[in-house]
Order: sequence, then C-alpha cells, then structure tokens
Amino acid sequence: MPVFSALKCSWEKGQYRYSDAGPCWGAVYGTQLSNEAIDLVLNSSAILVKGSRSYEMLQGIKINSYYASMVCRDFSESVFDIDAESGASILIKQEAGLPSFQGFRERHKRSHTLPNGRAIMLASMTAQEYAKAVRHPNYQKIISRFPDRLSANLWMKNEAKRKQTNIADFILNYN
Repeated sequence: MPVFSALKCSWEKGQYRYSDAGPCWGAVYGTQLSNEAIDLVLNSSAILVKGSRSYEMLQGIKINSYYASMVCRDFSESVFDIDAESGASILIKQEAGLPSFQGFRERHKRSHTLPNGRAIMLASMTAQEYAKAVRHPNYQKIISRFPDRLSANLWMKNEAKRKQTNIADFILNYN
C-alpha cells in the first residue's frame, strides 16, 4: 500500500525494529522483561508501547516514548480527560524524562463534566494538559537553556516537584 511506503523504506534502512521479545503479560513490568527487550529499550532513541497499563508503568522513562491506547474505562478517562464511552484511540508522545500525566491517586479531588452530562474524575495533570504544555513557547524557552532535552526535562520535573506543582502548570507558568 502506498501509505506504508515510507514506513517500509525506514524498515529497510534499519531505522526501527520490531521485537516479539517484549513482555508476555498484559503490561510492562521491568523485572519481567527479557534481556533482549531491556537491551533494545536501553539502546533506542524512542520506543512505541501499546496499552494503558504499560503507559502507566513507563511514566518518566528517560527515552522519547510513543503510547498507543484506547479510552475504554474510568482509569483512561481520568488520565486523558476523554469520555470512555467514545472508545477513542490515543497516540501520545512523551518527552524523555517527563511523565505525561500525574496525580492519578488524587483524582477524587478534581472532576470534569463531559458534554453528555456525565462527571468524571481527573488526575491532577491529564495527558491533554501535558500535551498543551509541551507545545507552549515556555517549553522551548526552558529547553533552550540546557545542553540537551533530557537534562532540561529532568530539571523541570525536579523543579515542579520542589514547587509542589505538576509539570504542565510549571511549564505554563514559567517566567
């Protein structure tokens, strides 16, 4: 199919790899990964992972990560701020070293009413809020102060924690 020609070209150049040595359980658990899978992750510039549980387990991993998932239950609603009844498919890019959602355990403190009138609980920072923050000019401003993105991201994560706020609010309110 023509739509996959660029993907085929990248595959032939060795620019990405597929491995069936990944976790055999329903999610990524670091202690259960094969040596081959660990080696692949540690030597990658980016990874693609599917599933909400794996997405949760890999928050803040120090590699650029892409997550494919579906919004299909209250956990997903709380993280993505999207109605589970929609069955929406999600693809998220998570910058190395940053979590793309925070405060799931505090979701009872924050709610949102969906257009259909149903109220859902929200994590203290949703993936949508994270995505808005990393597209904000302040994010680039911060990144430009550091020799590399990972150093900047780890600094932001530590500063947000020190200031007792989430990553998105830290970025959006950065001076």
